[in-house]
Amino acid sequence: MISIFKKIKFFRLYKKHLSINRGEILKNFNTKIDNAYRLYTVINIPISKDDEIYMIRKSDIDNLVKPYIKKYIADISNYLNSISLNELFDIYEIKELDKYSYLIVIGYSLFKSYKYYTILYYIITPVIVGMIISSFLIFL
Repeated sequence: MISIFKKIKFFRLYKKHLSINRGEILKNFNTKIDNAYRLYTVINIPISKDDEIYMIRKSDIDNLVKPYIKKYIADISNYLNSISLNELFDIYEIKELDKYSYLIVIGYSLFKSYKYYTILYYIITPVIVGMIISSFLIFL
């Protein structure tokens, strides 16, 4: 069991490594990093002109898709491990957007980073600002 302070410490390390390597991640993996430090990309599965697109069954599409997604996840996992992010990332979501397009979202593994930023921006920051303003008004 890891304390919340350790989780935040590791999250800061995770953010630092992603920030440093942001350009290389975008260039090599066509993956963007959002404000909550989630990595996301859309993988389009190439279908040759010879394939009859409308004749492919759903099970066949799944068989075509799995190797591309596995290869992408293996490649980016190896890269993230090489920049010292071992066990600090997890796959948040693999979602089918279209017949041949899939959204892949990778994020921080010890907690959901978008929830952390939601709490930080919409609860903690307004409380702190409110306390500062009210203490300022008391001294006037």
